[in-house]
Amino acid sequence: MELTNEQIAEAFSRHDFEASYPYLAEDVRWNIVGESLVEGKENVISVCRESAAYLTGVTTDFGKFRSVITTIALLSTVLLNIQTRKRKGNYSAPSVLAQPRAP
Repeated sequence: MELTNEQIAEAFSRHDFEASYPYLAEDVRWNIVGESLVEGKENVISVCRESAAYLTGVTTDFGKFRSVITTIALLSTVLLNIQTRKRKGNYSAPSVLAQPRAP
């Protein structure tokens, strides 16, 4: 059974690293922010195996993951719409984007 990109991301995030191994490119690069850059499929698999034991008790809330993805998609659509309208010459920027809240 083929997994979707979302299923691969979910499996990886819940530490089911093995489910993602068939989808890794040979020249994969994994930037572990603030720590290291892991390059190559075999090196990534090695780090995943080392991490799996450490991460056994960690959980992920995918409700937030989906919310972030939805927000990014919405913002991308809005920006694309603005760019298209600017190219066509029928865009005028709003005078106020947000009102500051009173303390």
